[in-house]
Amino acid sequence: MQINFKNGSHQVSYIDQQALLSACLRQIEKQKQIAIDLEFDRNRYQYGFNLCLVQLATETECFIIDPLYVKNLKPLWEVLQQKTMLKIMHAGDEDMELLKLLGCYLTPIFDTEIAARLLNTPKVSLQNMLQNELNLTLDKSMQTSNWGKRPLTIQQLLYSSNDVVYLHKLKNILHKALKNKVLLPIFEEECKVLEQKELNVNKNLFDSFPKKGFSEFEVFVAKALFEFREYTGKQLNKPVYQLFTNDLLRELVINPTPIIQNWTAQSGIYHRVKTEEFATQMQNIIEKATATAQEQNLPTTPIRYTPRTTPQQRLALETLRAKIFLPIKETLAQAYGEHAVTLFLSEKVIEQLLLKEKTISQLKNYQQQALLTAAEKLGIDLKEYQ
Repeated sequence: MQINFKNGSHQVSYIDQQALLSACLRQIEKQKQIAIDLEFDRNRYQYGFNLCLVQLATETECFIIDPLYVKNLKPLWEVLQQKTMLKIMHAGDEDMELLKLLGCYLTPIFDTEIAARLLNTPKVSLQNMLQNELNLTLDKSMQTSNWGKRPLTIQQLLYSSNDVVYLHKLKNILHKALKNKVLLPIFEEECKVLEQKELNVNKNLFDSFPKKGFSEFEVFVAKALFEFREYTGKQLNKPVYQLFTNDLLRELVINPTPIIQNWTAQSGIYHRVKTEEFATQMQNIIEKATATAQEQNLPTTPIRYTPRTTPQQRLALETLRAKIFLPIKETLAQAYGEHAVTLFLSEKVIEQLLLKEKTISQLKNYQQQALLTAAEKLGIDLKEYQ
């Protein structure tokens, strides 16, 4: 179905056919810059990380591309990957991650959120930026919409177009401010880091499961149940936390019998898995995992996790933090602002430097220069951390 409407000065077109995408690409492929945003579902209504919409905007036109209908997006990725075209986005971290998963690597980019942070803006959401810079108030009621559900409403399409149609004007304002404050080189380095951020394709989802108090034996059983829940969530296209919670999974490891026996009476379980058949499958998984753990003689005593630091070490590190890094951070805050300073020296970076998990030479170039300049000004020796 063809849907076209006006949003301010922009003509908005909904692209739900391959032929319409081809026509759209002919209009944008020669653009010097394009605004881009994605709507996606990341384990909110569906299993996994799923692209639901691609929004693009020139200075006068907006295209909302629906990947649920337009199946071949390769021509779109080829156009967006042109290095002669600047891609304008706001808070593009997750968008860039999803695009890379889909085989699209954007460069160069202009991230308006990064620009706002560097310019010491207190509130850097797009809603606040448009309010402050363009005196626009946007309706955000569609923010938590189910973007994977069709058909989309006109309200959803309008909301999604709002995420791109003002980015050109916002970019121009921020670019001028960055240039006036001689911050463009720092901004460009931050955007380049975002462009080059590597995907963690080998990330183990089980790493985030709470294992405190578990033995190696129990961790082994928990992993088997965890993987079964992931498999089931994928099969049903349902976020796993909506099947049953981590708390219930932990209880299944500790004392499975009463839970399995009363599975269909348990509260907070998704109806598709609240069956005797599913309970039997879990019982079999627990029994098999338990037998394997016994064969491997896995320890049954709780794992003792070694803290990163002792209380004495923590006190010593806090003393060094107050003596060395807090004065540097205060100096940088005076130079760049209390909100922008976290880009130069965050509390996380300070801790990594103190614990020798990272050296100054491993920081971004502008961070290195800023730290060393501030330290020299204060007469602080940073050789130990370089």
